[in-house]
Amino acid sequence: MRRFLEKVPYPIAGLMLAYAALGNLLAKPIGSNAKLVCAILASFILVVLILKMIILPNSIKKAFGILPVASVMATLPMGMMLLSVYAKPYVGIVAMVLWALGLTLNIGIIIAFSIKYLVPWNIKNVYASYFVTYVGIVCASVTAKAFHMDVVGVGAFIFGLVSYGILIPIVFWRYIKYPIQKEPLKPLIIIFAAPANLLVVGYVQLGLQWSNMLLTVLWGIGILTTLFAWVQLLRLYRLKFYPSYSAYTFPLVIGATSTMQYFNYISRAQTGLGWIGYIGKIQMAVCTFAVFYVTLRYAAALFFTRAVEPEVVDARPAR
Repeated sequence: MRRFLEKVPYPIAGLMLAYAALGNLLAKPIGSNAKLVCAILASFILVVLILKMIILPNSIKKAFGILPVASVMATLPMGMMLLSVYAKPYVGIVAMVLWALGLTLNIGIIIAFSIKYLVPWNIKNVYASYFVTYVGIVCASVTAKAFHMDVVGVGAFIFGLVSYGILIPIVFWRYIKYPIQKEPLKPLIIIFAAPANLLVVGYVQLGLQWSNMLLTVLWGIGILTTLFAWVQLLRLYRLKFYPSYSAYTFPLVIGATSTMQYFNYISRAQTGLGWIGYIGKIQMAVCTFAVFYVTLRYAAALFFTRAVEPEVVDARPAR
């Protein structure tokens, strides 16, 4: 068991998050069995990660000491918040505790990451995974209504929206001015597709009525960044397996979810928008394939190789 846990990389939490989101996406077109399977797989990964933290507590400090890995650690509490909604019909109090714990952990990661890595500032330390750290908390907005915590959800949405507005030019400039050279870090560029789409889902799930223009702009950005991610995937799939492969999953799942929820939301007031639904179905097929593919690559690495590089290559903060 210990040897297996040593092989499990913390970035696999991104795959756990993807399954938690994929279950909700597939529930309507495929049925509750698809949701159940996704919930079981996500829960299994969560349990494995919890066991790793308990049995190998030093691994947490080691992982958080590597900037790119630390920047995706928020995928763990994000997944916890999504899974809590699955659990609510069966164990309401436990689900609420899981959601509150996920939110608290997410806030803690934001604070700890900011203290450790934002000072001294260096643009070369910025990755697309910063979106996970600072916008990922919008998962609280997606799930808040289930626990009657709308105020918290709105606060998380505002924080995520403001963070996204600040990060967009910074992250774009980093990738244009200083392209990523280290191969294990290249998959992180797919995360560009996640934040705008997550904000759309958070907005719709909270039932906000602030501005259809804001929602449409966010969805438009989400579609453009998803297309950008698809183009990048055509190049990146040739890379050998790295734990950063997790980046190929949730951004595409939340993109499909965004399109379907935007379509359902906006079609209440407008007609002739069926084409948006078709786009969503295409995205759904692509993201499902991506999650399945990454799962196979993780399974092969964890069960059929002697070791998995638990973290990315030497990626110490630039000074």
